Amino acid sequence: MCYNGLNNMFFPLCQINDNHSVTSPSHTKKTKSDNYRKHHKSTLIDNKALSLFKMDDHEKVIGLIQKMKRIYDSLPSGKITKETDRKIHKYFIDIASHANNKCDDRITRRVYLNKDKEVSIKVVYFINNVTVHNNTIEIPQTVNGGYDFSHLSLKGIVIKDEDLSNSNFAGCRLQNAIFQDCNMYKTNFNFAIMEKILFDNCILDDSNFAQIKMTDGTLNSCSAMHVQFYNATMNRANIKNTFLDYSNFIWHTWLR
Repeated sequence: MCYNGLNNMFFPLCQINDNHSVTSPSHTKKTKSDNYRKHHKSTLIDNKALSLFKMDDHEKVIGLIQKMKRIYDSLPSGKITKETDRKIHKYFIDIASHANNKCDDRITRRVYLNKDKEVSIKVVYFINNVTVHNNTIEIPQTVNGGYDFSHLSLKGIVIKDEDLSNSNFAGCRLQNAIFQDCNMYKTNFNFAIMEKILFDNCILDDSNFAQIKMTDGTLNSCSAMHVQFYNATMNRANIKNTFLDYSNFIWHTWLR
């Protein structure tokens, strides 16, 4: 089963094999790539097929990308290696950004933080997000320039090295969530429900954790000065190497 470019302008670019792997048509004989595949059976798309995504005519390649997305979605779960996933994601973003196309990336099931219709290269991973249609979500901005995650249910979300200052997580359910190396100045978590959450090396100064319900939460090597924790319930909370200067824990805050 072969796929051509738009209007048959390209020769067949990729072939879908019976085992759901993707190869270029030139791989009819044993090559170094075949030997490599024997040792990396879970690698589904080889380098030659991926290199075709680098073509200069980006607008035409968009059509191929859409077909590759459908192929990717049909693959069995758990068969995509991190390296292959990273390469596909990189090429797709390059093409979508160049073509000034709104990024609706359903291949890698990721969330994009958009500013002025520009696609952010920094990525937010999430798993089993029950509130998101087709595993795709566009996060709106708040009045103060942050992002509005309020009242979403985010399971397994991982945000690394991102500026989330002035963002709103009020009423958000965060389960198995990780925030690492993030700037979260004046972030609002009011009434959020947190289960197995980790803040690692984050700046949380002047943020609002009032009336949260946290279970198995960890603040590691964070700056959490002037933070409001009043009326918060924090079961099995682990706060270590974290600055809490001038933070407010009064009025029935429970630390267990």
